[in-house]
Amino acid sequence: MILDGLKNITPSYLTLWQIQGALLVTSTWLVWRLWTFNILPFLRPNEPKEIPYLIPGHTIAFFTNVEGAIRHGIKFSRNSGEPFAISLLGIRFYILTSPYDVSAAYKNTATLSWDYYMGQLMSSFGLNHEALQRVWHQPQPGDDTYFESNEINPAHKSHVHFTEEMYNRQLLPGPKLTQLSLKVRRHIYDELRWEKLAGPAMLDVSETHIQLSLKTFCRGKIIDMITEYMFGSVFSQIEPDLTKHMIQFNDDAWMVLFHYPSFMAPKLTQARRTVENAFKKYIKLPREQRADAMWGMQNIIAAQEQAGLEEKDRVALLLLVYWAAGSNAVNTLFWMTTYMLFYPELQKQIQDETQPAFANGQVDLDYLVDHCPRLEAFFLEVLRMINGALGVRQVMETTEINGKILRPGNTLVIPFRLLHFSENVWGGNSEKFDPERFLKSPKLGQHSAFRPFGGGVSYCPGRFLVRHQVFGFVATFFHRFKVELPPLPLPGGGSKAQVFPKLDETTPSTGTAACVPDMDVIIQVSKNVSYEQYVKSS
Repeated sequence: MILDGLKNITPSYLTLWQIQGALLVTSTWLVWRLWTFNILPFLRPNEPKEIPYLIPGHTIAFFTNVEGAIRHGIKFSRNSGEPFAISLLGIRFYILTSPYDVSAAYKNTATLSWDYYMGQLMSSFGLNHEALQRVWHQPQPGDDTYFESNEINPAHKSHVHFTEEMYNRQLLPGPKLTQLSLKVRRHIYDELRWEKLAGPAMLDVSETHIQLSLKTFCRGKIIDMITEYMFGSVFSQIEPDLTKHMIQFNDDAWMVLFHYPSFMAPKLTQARRTVENAFKKYIKLPREQRADAMWGMQNIIAAQEQAGLEEKDRVALLLLVYWAAGSNAVNTLFWMTTYMLFYPELQKQIQDETQPAFANGQVDLDYLVDHCPRLEAFFLEVLRMINGALGVRQVMETTEINGKILRPGNTLVIPFRLLHFSENVWGGNSEKFDPERFLKSPKLGQHSAFRPFGGGVSYCPGRFLVRHQVFGFVATFFHRFKVELPPLPLPGGGSKAQVFPKLDETTPSTGTAACVPDMDVIIQVSKNVSYEQYVKSS
């Protein structure tokens, strides 16, 4: 009868089997939805609730607006703070939004694995199964990669864990970091000169001032600095346009992580090939020509040979660490400079506090780190505002967090940005920039809801070096020059006052987030008395 009734009210071109098929599909979908999002959660109350979706999971929503997708999940779970689940590409992701759950996850190295995601990361950069086996293999007597008297890797660690050791020894406080910081200081001293401000970032110039794209300026200066101290001066000589291509790669690197095919990312593909070709030439150079590379990098390259890695795999690993070293510092410098330009009182406070660091002419990086609490508080607040990273762990065995059971084979995700905006921790002004937040409450810097550098075994060892880089650059730039927003009209004829750039909240982020692609800040730089004194003393 129902079908007979439908026949009377449906267009004549719809056949009975089409109507039946539509009813079958609809009823099947309704049964599936009722089972998945109503009955199953009732039967399994100890498992994280999955956020309802249509088809195909939350994949599209997640990749078009990461933060929006997770905020929707928080709203659906009524801000309970309990773990919830979303589905991406057929994989279940458990989302943690409670600081206490995050602490528990970072402490759990028995059933939650970071190494699994290290493998996934290396795979996305091009390592195949055989190469992954080699980098994880711990050499044993009798292996072709085992050397009895191994001066480079005396503990015979796997290549991955040896690389981690090198980074810890190079970047954590100690003599190796001190040596590296001297290189950073020298680079800042040499590069922040009037004649070196011109370049790809320059928009306009006169005898008294120069106008620059802040986004291009920060990218170029930081990547140049990192290239020099990581790989020595010879690397940029191999490929003169290295910085330009690395900027392009950094912009689209998230596509590498999600295995975008090359035809869908032509600019990324071209940039990647150029940088990889430069690395192929670099590792073939005699070690003497790479002698000014940082100590840890020289040992990592030597250890790659000992591990028996093929050239393409060595190059892929070098590209990975090169990318990881640069993107966060670039964005942090951009946003700190931007805030200082749009908050003149803050700019003056930072300039006054950092002035004693220039007592001997060159910037004293240790003074900036140890004796400038306002600068440190400003830095932490910027990181709180711009960190868009997602911490990840693979669930290896059944795990309980906050009374919820996490099943093996699924992924645990920690959205740092949402932790950083929790009103329960940061108060009613959590989404507003407050440069004195950490100055008034220093303990917030150690709160479990503040994760600018990750945590647990993945706690970033570069957290000390990035302070030297960014503090030194910001302090020197505003000490030597008068830096301001230019008067109207802007280069290119712009007649509207500049607005504070928007953070890019839609592109998946692996660390600090950039501004949206079509926004920038145009700055005007003029010489001041401090710069003239610097020129006379040089």
